[in-house]
Amino acid sequence: MDFVVPAMMNVKSLESPPTSLPTAVMAVSLALFANRRRAKPLLAKAAKQYAKALQQTNEALRHPERALEDETLATIIILGLFEV
Repeated sequence: MDFVVPAMMNVKSLESPPTSLPTAVMAVSLALFANRRRAKPLLAKAAKQYAKALQQTNEALRHPERALEDETLATIIILGLFEV
């Protein structure tokens, strides 16, 4: 499993998607994996994804229609997992 962390550090597909839900899922997934493997560089990447997801969520909350979408609520719940 030692090959996974370096591979994940260089994968372009880990870049942030345009909506908040996939970004939040990526942030939490990276953080979980980084903590389990004690991979500090990957944890930094997770923190960047988390910040991006927060920004995207704030943008969604500014729009009356998007603020009421299930995706926005799901994103907020998933972002809470990042803090645990």
